[in-house]
Amino acid sequence: LGAPCVNWAIESCFFHAWGCAKRSSSDLITRTCSRPFLEWVVRGYLSSDRQVEFLSATQVKGLLTDASNSRVTGVKLGCLDDAQPQELTSDLVVDASGRNSQLPKWLEKIGYQ
Repeated sequence: LGAPCVNWAIESCFFHAWGCAKRSSSDLITRTCSRPFLEWVVRGYLSSDRQVEFLSATQVKGLLTDASNSRVTGVKLGCLDDAQPQELTSDLVVDASGRNSQLPKWLEKIGYQ
């Protein structure tokens, strides 16, 4: 979809105490792209999966846990068009919100440092 391939060993210069290291080809080949492009590609891929649902106008407000607070079982949702908070249970919860993540506050709220 347009992300360029980079062979890092041949296309980059690595410096050490004796100068620039000799360049040679390697199997270390990756694609580089911006974060918005990567998110667009991942969203497009996931949207074709019938088991994935995107919730718009929704924010995660906290964590759901078991009775002992030892296992996260889902998230508390705040929907912008509904004053009533909702719960979404899950076997796996991933926080991919980046630097502004509220996860440290949510973990503290359930008793973790």
